[in-house]
Amino acid sequence: MMTVVNVGLSDVPMKRLPYDTGSQYTCKALNNTAHSSFATVDNLSTIDEGLILASDALTCPSCSRLLNHPITLSCGFSVCISCMPKFDPATVENFDCPVRECAEKSHLFGELKVDVTIHKLSQLIAVEMADKRLLSIFQPSVEPSMHATMPEQYHHQRTPSISNSSGSSPLSLDHSRDSDDSSEACISDIEIQSSSWRDNMLNELECQVCYCLLNEPLTIPCGHTFCKACLLRFADHSNVCAICRCHLPIARALQTHPSNSTLSYLISTIFPFEQMERQETLKKEEEQASSYTPIFVCSIGFPTIPCYLHIFEPRYRLMIRRCTAPGASRAFGMCMGLPGKTFSDIGTMMKIEGVEQLNDGRYLVKTVGLYRFRIKRHGVRDGYHTAQVEPFDDEEDDEDLKDWDNEEVDDVTQMDSPSTDAMVREARNFGRLLQRSNVPWILQRIIRTNSRMPSDASSLSWWMAATIPIDDQEKHAILELTNPHDRLKLISEWIKQVKKQWWFQPLIQGTRMPLPSS
Repeated sequence: MMTVVNVGLSDVPMKRLPYDTGSQYTCKALNNTAHSSFATVDNLSTIDEGLILASDALTCPSCSRLLNHPITLSCGFSVCISCMPKFDPATVENFDCPVRECAEKSHLFGELKVDVTIHKLSQLIAVEMADKRLLSIFQPSVEPSMHATMPEQYHHQRTPSISNSSGSSPLSLDHSRDSDDSSEACISDIEIQSSSWRDNMLNELECQVCYCLLNEPLTIPCGHTFCKACLLRFADHSNVCAICRCHLPIARALQTHPSNSTLSYLISTIFPFEQMERQETLKKEEEQASSYTPIFVCSIGFPTIPCYLHIFEPRYRLMIRRCTAPGASRAFGMCMGLPGKTFSDIGTMMKIEGVEQLNDGRYLVKTVGLYRFRIKRHGVRDGYHTAQVEPFDDEEDDEDLKDWDNEEVDDVTQMDSPSTDAMVREARNFGRLLQRSNVPWILQRIIRTNSRMPSDASSLSWWMAATIPIDDQEKHAILELTNPHDRLKLISEWIKQVKKQWWFQPLIQGTRMPLPSS
């Protein structure tokens, strides 16, 4: 005969919720019933620990019952709708969250709607525990309404009873050796059914945008839940929910919205391996993408020169979010679009120094040029261009050896090739003329550089390239030059070209503004 061991249910290990700081568990109401129940060691092992842990995860932190018509607050915690304290929307700043561990100082409110995912999961768990005769023991305070609202698709999912033929309590079985075979068959059936409820739960935890296991689940006011990354990406294209078409909160609120703590804990507890696989997949995707640099096809950028960008296209909003994510490089390449080509083969790496997100999801980005690069190969990721790049910089400047120590250089060549110092003086004089101008479209170019006019040849060449009023497509040629002397030579040609424009004489004869104070 199998030995019968008295085991109090209060000794059954229970998983603590992350926000449950007290010593009360889901089965805290067992005091009146637990010690009168007995179980064999073998039978206790047949109780699916995952089912009990799932019940624990889906317990309301306010009333300690299985969540019934759950409401997920903007702080990320979920409570039964009956546990919500009454509040006046006009004085919502005085709302007291029913969750003790909530650290949010304010909550966002609209129409209170049931969290669809948690509600379905609670119903599923209630059915499974009722079938296994565990609901009245581990969840003695479950409201009858939970049974009334169980979906019909779960009504036929009945597990074999684990009680013996004598009708004794399923938690105090006294098996004989003759019943071992039937007991093993019964346990096998339970394991099969156990996989069924896990599969059902896993289906409910699927994001309806990417159709994968929820990663950083975020629940919006309408009650639907998505991966945070999926929701932010969807919000770039639409301001309504992907399922019910209710209006989404503003993009900036979604960016800082906490994850659903109940679902996050449930996934990490019941599906740790699936979560690990999901995160590994995301990690591999990021590693593969990290070898390619995001490319912003827009204007032209120059090393050391600030550039302010207004990002409004959905694909580039996603690019900025990825570039500014924790651990990201906070840099992207900027290339100019050219006629007959997607973008130029030479660009500038831009470092993000500041980002401001507007309420509608647009970004104002402050960047500064780092270095130039050549594109080796390029591709597309989620709508925006990416490329493998090869950085390059100025060659060693040995101007005197190159131009002036050559005895064969005649006087004509020397006249056609002025010294670097002479071209620096010419460029600075022209730059001061631009600074004195009161013409708005010229002053705007000066202001955008956000810096004083430099004095060294290399930095001055980039400053002049950014401020001189000529077409950007013509400026693109300067990025290919790897010698400051050659760049200043090209700028000297641009200055001559500008001085021939019809608007130049009125410019130098008009009202002049004083030089910036040093």
